[in-house]
Amino acid sequence: MKAKKRFGQNFLINPHWLKSIAEAVSGFDGDALVEIGGGTGNLTRELAGLSFPRFVVIEIDRELIPVLRDISPGIEVVQGNILDIPLDFGKKQVIAGNLPYYITKPILNHLIRYRESIAGGIVMVQKEVGLALTAPVHSENYNAYSVFLRLFAHVEKLWTVKRGDFRPVPNVDSALLKITMRPVSETLFSGKEADILFRAFRERRKTLVNNLKKEYNKEVVIEFLQSLGKSPDARAQELTVEEFSRLLGCLNKEGGNL
Repeated sequence: MKAKKRFGQNFLINPHWLKSIAEAVSGFDGDALVEIGGGTGNLTRELAGLSFPRFVVIEIDRELIPVLRDISPGIEVVQGNILDIPLDFGKKQVIAGNLPYYITKPILNHLIRYRESIAGGIVMVQKEVGLALTAPVHSENYNAYSVFLRLFAHVEKLWTVKRGDFRPVPNVDSALLKITMRPVSETLFSGKEADILFRAFRERRKTLVNNLKKEYNKEVVIEFLQSLGKSPDARAQELTVEEFSRLLGCLNKEGGNL
């Protein structure tokens, strides 16, 4: 089956990684396993042997649906774009899949939207994206989305997977991530708070105070930084995820410019 560029199809073919991914997925406890992008079924065949009560495979390519349905009668195959499909297949879903690079962040946002019923999962992303999503504070790759995702989930890089393990061969290597959702009680964030976060990183060379001063009281931000033992000239990339969580709560409570 020829891969279709418009769907971002690069099929993982290395048996070692297929088995390793299935083993990592088996470490999650859940009532439904959801594979994003079954493709030609290479990973699907490994996942089908796991002991989840329900196994759902989502695939956008109509031509691949019969291939996936032939793997096992116990697999539920749903045709469509993952971004248009409600993730309501269980009360405690586990996610697996090689995410198309061009819509990685929209897919992760989709998972966050349904986080109340998602335990976590194992996903493949572009290596550079994986580096950003797991980047430590102060590092060059640490950015607004690094913090945003980790406000909702614990993210761990498991392995780097070389481009030669895929067909067709992509232009970049990949990273396999383990994502474990935080309890919803820890992640009561709204669109407004997300906006604060992305404004904070708007210009990396500017201080946090300068990036936020048009919308939020400068003195409130300075006071918060001092409470952390940080300089008023600190930049966004100097704050940990936990410190950002506190900052977002503080600024949301203050309600912007006073």
